[in-house]
Amino acid sequence: MRIQHAAALALVVLSLSGCAPGSKNLSLQGVGAEHVLGNAWSVTISPIRNEADAVPLANFHCSEYKKSARFTHMEGNRAFFDCVDSNGVAPHPA
Repeated sequence: MRIQHAAALALVVLSLSGCAPGSKNLSLQGVGAEHVLGNAWSVTISPIRNEADAVPLANFHCSEYKKSARFTHMEGNRAFFDCVDSNGVAPHPA
């Protein structure tokens, strides 16, 4: 059991080691998004077919900051979201 735990941890570390800062490679079955790029204030999902396909990935990203995603717009195959707090406010750094 201990060896399985160590092997699983090694796989996670290896899979994360190739990720660029601020960029995550997340996917949901059938969605096809390859890039989730963002921070505590916003996130961009690409390539993506439409807003509906991007929402789960954007919400996952924003939830890391205890926020939810609010769709702002699409540009080609990229979906843009703000990460908003429970009041719907997207505070930006000063």
